[in-house]
Amino acid sequence: MKPSLEPALQEKPSTTTERGRARAQAILQAAYALFVAQGYAGFSMRSVAARVGISLSNLQHYYPSKDSLIEEMLLSAYGDYQHRIDQLFEAMPQATPLQRFEAAMDLFLAALKNPQAAGSITQTWVMALQHPAAVKTVAKLQARERKTIFKLIRGLSPQISDDEYQVRAALIVAQIEGLALQFAGRDRRPFTSAQLDAAARASFLRLATQP
Repeated sequence: MKPSLEPALQEKPSTTTERGRARAQAILQAAYALFVAQGYAGFSMRSVAARVGISLSNLQHYYPSKDSLIEEMLLSAYGDYQHRIDQLFEAMPQATPLQRFEAAMDLFLAALKNPQAAGSITQTWVMALQHPAAVKTVAKLQARERKTIFKLIRGLSPQISDDEYQVRAALIVAQIEGLALQFAGRDRRPFTSAQLDAAARASFLRLATQP
C-alpha cells in the first residue's frame, strides 16, 4: 500500500501548489518503497532524492530530516487505510456496526497480504526497537490505530465498558501487527493463509463482542 498525500496535506497550508502536491506525493511513495526494502538503517535522504530525481536540498525543502520524512510517510500510509475504511462504510450505509467492523477487519487482513504492507509493519517495529528517536513516531502511529479500532468496536456489547474496549482495541492492533510477521515470513507453515484468516476473524470477533 503506497502512502497517500491527502491525509498529510490536511495540516499543510492551503497555498500548496498542484506541482508541490505531486512532488510531495512522489517523495512519500519513494520513501515508502525504500523503507520497506532497506529499513531504517539503510534508508537515507540522498537515496530518496535520487529515486525521485531531485536534489537533496530540494527534498529537505519538503522534509528537513530523515526522521521527519519517515514519520510523515508512515502516518500518511496509515491515513490511506483510514480513507479506504471511510470509503468502505460509505458503500454500505445499511450495515450494522458489527458488519462494519467485520468489513474493516477483512480490509486489514487483505492488505496484510501485500508484501509492501507486511514489510512496512515489520520494518517499523525493527526501527522502534533499534532507534530510540523513532519510538515517538511508532507511538503516535499506534495511538491512531487503537483509536480507529476502538471506534469500530465500542458499544458492540453493552456488557463491555469503554475502558475494557480500549484494552481490547490495543490487543486487536497487536494481533494485526503480529499477523504482518506471519504473512511476511517465508517459512513453511503447518497451516494455510485461509486458516490463519479464519482464526484471526474469530479472535477479532470474540474481542469485539464477548464479555
